[in-house]
Amino acid sequence: MKMNCKLAQQNMLNYLDGTIDKSIINAFEEHVGSCSSCRDELQLLKPIYKQVEGDLGEYAPNPYFAAKVLAKLTEKREKPTTIFTQKSYILAVSLAAAAVAVGLFVGIQFVSSGSSLAQPEIATILANDYSNFSDSNPYNFEVEEVDTSLNK
Repeated sequence: MKMNCKLAQQNMLNYLDGTIDKSIINAFEEHVGSCSSCRDELQLLKPIYKQVEGDLGEYAPNPYFAAKVLAKLTEKREKPTTIFTQKSYILAVSLAAAAVAVGLFVGIQFVSSGSSLAQPEIATILANDYSNFSDSNPYNFEVEEVDTSLNK
């Protein structure tokens, strides 16, 4: 088999690992021996690969990690819905419905009594008490009577 640079680059890590296919190892070594760019690249990769391989040896994988994760997943999947969570859901929905009912009741009572928030007398008193405008103020304004006939 004839090896080119692309195939050699694809197999460099396998060669350093020792997992390269035995049928192409001779072609790989011949190519690297004859191609200076692939040889230089392999020489650059060797110390980096040894460093990474050494670092990997320092950390041993936890053999129980997968079992713990699977146990947690099945525990959450099999966990039945408790009465407490059902009751809290029912309570939350009931409170929301009660709040809506009270809001509707108060709103209907307010509208049917004919009261209005926009009472011109109160607006005039508040405007006079809290406005300290001088005549030179360009934003000086007078509070006008508000027609409340639409509210009744």
